[in-house]
Amino acid sequence: MSNHDIFGISTETPLVYIGQMARHLKAKVMAKLEYMNPACSHYYRAASAVIRDAEERRLIHPGMTLVDWTYGNSGIALAMAGVSRGYKLLLAAPDKISNEKRDVLKALGAEIVITPSDALPEEPRSCMKVAESLVRNIPNAFFANLYENPVSRDVHSNSTGREILQQTESLVTHVFVPMISGAMISGIGHLLKSEKPSIRIIGVEPEGSIYQSLFRKGAPDKPAAYELEEIGALQPSGFWDPSVIDDIVQVSDNDAFNCGRELLRAEAIFAGGASGAVMAAALRSAAACGENDCIVAVLNDFGGYYLSKMFRDGWMKQKGYYRKAKTALEQITAEDILQLKARKDLIFANPEATLA
Repeated sequence: MSNHDIFGISTETPLVYIGQMARHLKAKVMAKLEYMNPACSHYYRAASAVIRDAEERRLIHPGMTLVDWTYGNSGIALAMAGVSRGYKLLLAAPDKISNEKRDVLKALGAEIVITPSDALPEEPRSCMKVAESLVRNIPNAFFANLYENPVSRDVHSNSTGREILQQTESLVTHVFVPMISGAMISGIGHLLKSEKPSIRIIGVEPEGSIYQSLFRKGAPDKPAAYELEEIGALQPSGFWDPSVIDDIVQVSDNDAFNCGRELLRAEAIFAGGASGAVMAAALRSAAACGENDCIVAVLNDFGGYYLSKMFRDGWMKQKGYYRKAKTALEQITAEDILQLKARKDLIFANPEATLA
């Protein structure tokens, strides 16, 4: 009989083969389903570890308020890990986060301060600066700072990276990781490179994010707006460590959302847009790989948080991203039939005739 509450859960996430979408490729393509952590994202690993570390150092105690800035998933993870320990949650989040994430945060009892998505990190109205201001002005508040807390990096080295190595029996050759704060790619990269230096670690970000230019040119380009959530950055993180990264690639909003939709339709993997970006990048790379290559794509976000966005045809059409998905067997659909021009001539049939 288990004696753990939700906070005590610590288990590896599944690693699964990509079948339909990679059937034309020689390389093995696999998905690390980090969205199957509690709170439906990789952030639960960091959130529970940060709280545990702060408790052990006597920096926090039940009844205090945990404050952070979030794009949604990190806040949900912090709230889920925190409420079971008796903490209050106060979060600053940009206005582009999905309604589903807002609803989950409210259901968990978190208070949310919404900030403009177009605010640059150094502006007082940005979610980062608003969170810092809240910590200074609220009694008994603790800044969890998941995006910059070194515990966030260490937990991915000790757990996520080691799981990938064990689950692939050390056969992994490439790992594609979403670029966010840099904690996950740094943690995974340090562990895997120390155990198997030949492994290629590739970061994935949206077009408009700054890490690719920072990696390739040594200085970040001016950031541009993008629609994706839970991936990308407007400024470098303190975790930035190019020594464990082999390349950083960019994926458009369009390709990311459509790959995420295809993951659900073809593979029954219910992941979000950030995961779609990572898988799109992994599949592109796999096209140039051989049968001895084993490619792991780390899928970090849950599709259920985007039902009002990327999984809604109307939203995709409004944004100009919509691509009609094929069924798994590439068969004609009811929509195809309804869109056919109506025939004006009569069609005769007998009872023995088939529909073929």
